Amino acid sequence: MTTPADSSLRLWLRSPAAVLTAKVGLCVVALAMIFYRALYLPLLSPAVDYGKHWKAARAMMAGESPYLGDLFLSFNYPLFAGVLYLPLGWFGIEEAFWLWTGAKMVQLLIGLVLIAWLMRPKAEDVAPGPEDDPQRRFRVRLQAWWVPVVLLVFANYQPMHVARGAGNIEPVIFLFVSLALVLFVKGRDGWGGVALAGGVLVKLAPVFILIPLVALRRWRAVGGCLAVLAAYWLVLLVTGAWRTEMVLYREVLPAIPHYWQHISISIHRVLAEQAFPAVLESKEAFERFVFVLNAGMMAVYLGVVGAWYFTGPERRDGLNLLAFGTFMVLPFTPLLEINHFLWVFGAYFLHVVSYVRGGLGVAPLAAVSVAFAGIMMLRQFGFGWWLHRLMPAGGPPDHFYHMLVLVGLVACSGWCAFWRRAEERPANS
Repeated sequence: MTTPADSSLRLWLRSPAAVLTAKVGLCVVALAMIFYRALYLPLLSPAVDYGKHWKAARAMMAGESPYLGDLFLSFNYPLFAGVLYLPLGWFGIEEAFWLWTGAKMVQLLIGLVLIAWLMRPKAEDVAPGPEDDPQRRFRVRLQAWWVPVVLLVFANYQPMHVARGAGNIEPVIFLFVSLALVLFVKGRDGWGGVALAGGVLVKLAPVFILIPLVALRRWRAVGGCLAVLAAYWLVLLVTGAWRTEMVLYREVLPAIPHYWQHISISIHRVLAEQAFPAVLESKEAFERFVFVLNAGMMAVYLGVVGAWYFTGPERRDGLNLLAFGTFMVLPFTPLLEINHFLWVFGAYFLHVVSYVRGGLGVAPLAAVSVAFAGIMMLRQFGFGWWLHRLMPAGGPPDHFYHMLVLVGLVACSGWCAFWRRAEERPANS
């Protein structure tokens, strides 16, 4: 028997005030988790990657190269990254750690706000359809609950936890790439290209995102990115700093894959380990292997993007191709760690935006969501450990399964890119 009190409670639970209370509560919980994992815990960790940036700042302030001495093979970023963190050199290594940790937290929060607030589709963007259509209702709820969903996913995103614990540079790349993706969604392509160039100048890998932008004919984005890169190199040429930066390309980057292979979960390391173990014993052999494998993957990448371009993309949502291109950067990285997945976080939500707008179906969204959940759980709940224990004795190591998760994510994202939207039906049909 239903009492008046029960009826009042049910009415309140369905009221806008109750919904708002639930949203705010979930956001508070998510933010508390983020601050605990991204700010408090890093202050208690050794932050193994922080010291090289402080040393690089000190070296550059003294007019020395950040690629020489004990920084060789550790500081492996363009000079622009060193310039960003020159203020570290104003303080001792212990005092500057607080500045570094605070800066990383601010970069994380700004990037997160960009995705949680500015990438959020508007209510009028939700794909039309019958009111009793389950997908229509799901799209409406996704749009309405976008902010708490993004915050909760990020709070449980293992690459963020690893990146902050290690104290590395990934949050600034996350900020630049997130800004670029949001600007592309908003149609501000020129500024989006500028933001993408910022990510490239911190870490070269995001330059591959230009490939889907070319296929999408987003010429302002391509032009904005290339203009910033050209201006940067003009400054290097005028100041003579190009000689210093060329050490990065000639000596440091070619030596990194072999030197750091023991910590990498890249496709290069896993394939070499499983199929060509002798390659890992020689720096030169592994360099050739990386080059050949990357050339092969680039051929596949260009082939997929070309197929998208030449097979009638008029009913395909370009956001899905852009997300695929962002995820596709990771397989090219010969030194790949879990923290490097941090800056592709926003790419998954490009797929979600597309779904809300009707540019993606529920099946490909479900597939890419499962694959992305695998990225979220890397090293969490013993994910790789349990997979390894379920295999027969002598089975592949943990990083083999990490590689499979990456390949699955790229494949599912590619499926999303080729999904054709159904013919639009009026909302009252």
